[in-house]
Amino acid sequence: MARPRPYIIALDLVEPAVRGHKRFRTAELRVESRIVDPGESDWIIHHLVRERSRSDRHRQNHARQNAHARGLSKSQARGHAKIGEGRVSSRAPPKVPDKRLQISLQQLKSGASLSKAAREGGISSERLRHYVAETKLATKRGRRWVFRTKNLNWQALIYTESRSQIVRVSKEKEISKIGKYHNAVKRFYRTKRAAVLRKFDGVSITDASGRRYVLETNPNALLRLRHSGEPSYEEIYKLIPI
Repeated sequence: MARPRPYIIALDLVEPAVRGHKRFRTAELRVESRIVDPGESDWIIHHLVRERSRSDRHRQNHARQNAHARGLSKSQARGHAKIGEGRVSSRAPPKVPDKRLQISLQQLKSGASLSKAAREGGISSERLRHYVAETKLATKRGRRWVFRTKNLNWQALIYTESRSQIVRVSKEKEISKIGKYHNAVKRFYRTKRAAVLRKFDGVSITDASGRRYVLETNPNALLRLRHSGEPSYEEIYKLIPI
C-alpha cells in the first residue's frame, strides 16, 4: 500500500479559528509543525472551528448573564453603550478632543456627514457620535450638524509682532477672524502679493482672558515665519467644550 503523500496544514487556514484562544494554542502549534494526512487535516480544521463556535456561545451567554446581574444592557456590557445609556468605564472621556477627533469635528462643522467626518479623522462613527452627544456640542437639523456657540473655546495660531502665538479665544467672531486671516496669509504665500494682507492692517484679536494681539501683516516677517519651522494653523487649531 502506497504511503500517503505528506501534507502540512497552512498556518493561515488554522489561525483565524484559534486566534486569541489560549486553550487552542497547543493545538495550533501541533498542527503547524506536524506533517499529517490530507484527510486528517480536514478533521482537525473542522474540530477547531466547532470548538471555537462553542467557546463563542459560552462567552456570549456569560456576558449576557453578567450584564443582567450588573443592571447593564448588552451594548453597555460590550463597551459600546448607545446614545443615552450611561458609560460603564470609570475613565471619563477626554475633555479636549485629540487630533483625530479634532479633524472629524472640523469636517462635521464644515457640513460633512457624520460618517464622512469620522472617516476623514480616522475614527469610528460611533466614537464621534458619542462625543458630540455627551458634550452636547452639536445637534442635527435636517442633514446638517449645527454646533452650539456658547460654552466653547477655540485654540488657534496667530502671527503677531514677527512671531507665532498660540491663543485661546471664547468668541466665534474671533476664531472666524483668525480663519480669514490665515486664508489671506496662505494666499500671500501662494501669490506673493502683499495687497491681500492690507485688509488686516491694524486688526487685532482678543483672547479669552481679554488680552489683545495685533495681527502681523508685514510680508518679510511672514516669509521668515514660513521658513522657521513653526507649526501650521491646522496643527494648532482645537475646538474646546467648556
